[in-house]
Amino acid sequence: MSYQPKWEFYQFEADDKPVSVMLDIALGKLAPMPDKSILIWFRLKLLQPGENGLAVREEIDRLVDLEREVERELEEAFGAVFSGKITTEGFRDLYFYAEHDFGFNDILEQVQARYPHYDLTGGSKTDPDWAVYREIIYPTRSELHTILNRRILRQLEKYGDKHTKPRKVDHWIFFVNEADRKNFIEKVIEKGFVIESKETMQDGKPHPLKVRISRIDNVNEVYINQLVLNLTELAGEYNGEYDGWETMVMKE
Repeated sequence: MSYQPKWEFYQFEADDKPVSVMLDIALGKLAPMPDKSILIWFRLKLLQPGENGLAVREEIDRLVDLEREVERELEEAFGAVFSGKITTEGFRDLYFYAEHDFGFNDILEQVQARYPHYDLTGGSKTDPDWAVYREIIYPTRSELHTILNRRILRQLEKYGDKHTKPRKVDHWIFFVNEADRKNFIEKVIEKGFVIESKETMQDGKPHPLKVRISRIDNVNEVYINQLVLNLTELAGEYNGEYDGWETMVMKE
């Protein structure tokens, strides 16, 4: 399979409990794969979960060893791809998509024998639409923006950026019609944004009306995540789609 895995993570809360998700986000552009319609999952009980129910540093290396072993065996036996893992309330679930699952119970027993200190369970089912990956593992639009924000911040860090230094930050938003774009612009001007440009795209996409706005802000992770969330929600009120941000490097 000619693709490069790209692993990312995000967190959210469900019933006041933190949920940590790691996934191969590159599969999002390929899912569903017609030749890998069988979902296989492993569930293991963490040995030393933290108070928040997530894995602690002391256990992570052991978990990684187990996961790599399982990934290798399922790939060899079933042509499986590792799509993601979810950790919450002291448990970790591993999800794979495979060509078939004949002999899965044998592999489960072998892994359990090699890792007797872990309480392991597992199963498989047909999931041709990759519903578990697309609806449970894959991030929502706001969670996806959090991942993309982190990527930009990592790039800025490579050049010595001080995230708390105020600087001009540009944002792009797309709309269906002029009335929605106009109403959005009025709202962001009230919030101190400057309108840098307006364009009509000719690419046939459903949101052809683009606006670029800017404001002087810092870009520390907590702040930029909240700012992007606010703009995403505001754009949504006017049937718009937030498309990302960029800024200059500020070292001092």
